[in-house]
Amino acid sequence: MQQPQDDEYEQLLQFVYACPVGLVDIEKDGTIRLMNPLAMNLMMSLSTDGMATNLLKALQNYAPELRSLVQNFSAKRGTICSNHRIYLGPEDTGSSDAPKVLSCTIVKLKDERYVVTLADVSLQVRQERRLREAETWFGSLLEGVKDFGVASLGPDGRINAVNSTLSLQTGYDESELNGLSVEDLMEDRPEGTLLSTAHRLEQARKDGWHLDEGWGSRQNGERYWCQSLIAVCVDELSNDQRSIRGYTVIMREVERRDTDMRELKKLLQTNHLTSAYNRGAFFDAANREHISSQRLGRPFALVTFDIDHFKLINDSYGHGAGDDALRTISKVCINAVRPGHVFARVGGEEFAIILPGAALEEAVELAESLRKIIASTAIVTQKSTIYVTASFGCAEGLGAQQSVASILADADAALYQAKRAGRNRTAPPLTANETQ
Repeated sequence: MQQPQDDEYEQLLQFVYACPVGLVDIEKDGTIRLMNPLAMNLMMSLSTDGMATNLLKALQNYAPELRSLVQNFSAKRGTICSNHRIYLGPEDTGSSDAPKVLSCTIVKLKDERYVVTLADVSLQVRQERRLREAETWFGSLLEGVKDFGVASLGPDGRINAVNSTLSLQTGYDESELNGLSVEDLMEDRPEGTLLSTAHRLEQARKDGWHLDEGWGSRQNGERYWCQSLIAVCVDELSNDQRSIRGYTVIMREVERRDTDMRELKKLLQTNHLTSAYNRGAFFDAANREHISSQRLGRPFALVTFDIDHFKLINDSYGHGAGDDALRTISKVCINAVRPGHVFARVGGEEFAIILPGAALEEAVELAESLRKIIASTAIVTQKSTIYVTASFGCAEGLGAQQSVASILADADAALYQAKRAGRNRTAPPLTANETQ
């Protein structure tokens, strides 16, 4: 009679072992009870000591909010977070297989047990961004277009064939275009910021295509606004191999609009509800500032805050009121921060601000100013006018021994200290004794 149960148990083990996502069974404090091989691989890539015994501790520098989500979840069972994205670092062009973005779902079972799923969604996130860029470009394809110039590039990035439209567009004979690169047909930008053909080909090999725009240069010296798309031409050799035989370039002359590529890219980096920068743009900016801070030997500061009792707002007034609160608070903060500061929505009701070149004192001063502004701001909803408060945490980063994630973790720890102290207040980083 035991055989069917043994078979069922064996099948369950095989399923867990072969599951295409990481599965982790943890206790409330994050202690790992069980995990499948894929989860172990993901955890080991985050571990600094080769050990993976506590999930929340391993993710503390990247997603400190997870500990609070787990510890503050009061229901007996249910989903704590679903497909929560964890940014592990800036996207690079290297060949490392280590994940850069994880998707995390946490479900509470009975008896203080939790099941966590982890999946590497780095490629998906990159493709989503590239698809949004493609939709923007192709969505405006017919607006102000005069015609399309098409060129074929060899593997070295040099033009080896063109259509007549490109010749008319640039003023070069077809024979003169042969051997040129795409950057030869563009006007250099201020401070030499024109992307090289080599760089664009590298991005095209990585993502399948690369889009850019700028001033094109005709043979007679005239300039015109030009959008260009470089796409990879691939020979499929097998399911897991490919050979790049060259590239196709589409160049189009358009009427330059107020919303140029920089504005379009800004739209891709912005949270649609609040007009604040989104989480991905925040981490990109924070990593750039961290690198600059190390190079120049100057500090930079981070401020994090979230709206107090936000769930109560949604429960009492509806999710529409919650959206009104997020929009209103974002608007007053965007108007209050200084030029050069990066204001971002990094979670549901959580926001963060990067202060380049600022010390901790300036961050605390800004946080206190925003706290008072938020508390005095009327939020007009369809049903009523409400007021909210926010709790703030601040941290300063300086030196190579720190990472953006650890500095953000310091600010988040201070934020939760402010909430534990009664909310509607600002807290600097915890001291060593306070963290014990």
